[in-house]
Amino acid sequence: MVLAVHGVVAGALATVARANPVTGFFIGFLSHFLLDAFPHWDYFHLLPSFSKQEGQKVRHLQFVRDIFWICCDIGLGVLLSLLFFVFHRDLGGVVTKGVFWAIIGSIVPDVLQYLAMKLPWKPLTLFRRLHDYFHSKTKLNGAAAFGIGIQVVVVILAASLTFF
Repeated sequence: MVLAVHGVVAGALATVARANPVTGFFIGFLSHFLLDAFPHWDYFHLLPSFSKQEGQKVRHLQFVRDIFWICCDIGLGVLLSLLFFVFHRDLGGVVTKGVFWAIIGSIVPDVLQYLAMKLPWKPLTLFRRLHDYFHSKTKLNGAAAFGIGIQVVVVILAASLTFF
């Protein structure tokens, strides 16, 4: 799943659970693994600095461009989550809300996954194995329209959870 979808689903779950920041973080963290267990499309294979084999050199500009797109993805997830779950209720103290920390928690597994690819530190390597274990082995990377469509449906379903 793209990070925006992880963020919206985590935000919805934290809203429904009326989570505090700590609970929200763990809801987001655990929901990441749940979503990754389903076959899905993502764009990481399209990013030069992420699709290179370990040990291959990546040009600085490629890396900066890839980080820019990832930040846009994260920003979209934060924006949608805040629009769906916070703005119409109460914007004050956003960073003290469980929704905000659920979004952060939903992103952390992929950040740790990337660090594990780049840094050969045993705890990160163990985390990478755990992440890969829960990750669907079926990739929809060849079916971008279908994969994106599924994720749009997931966002709509997640957002609708909070209206009942």
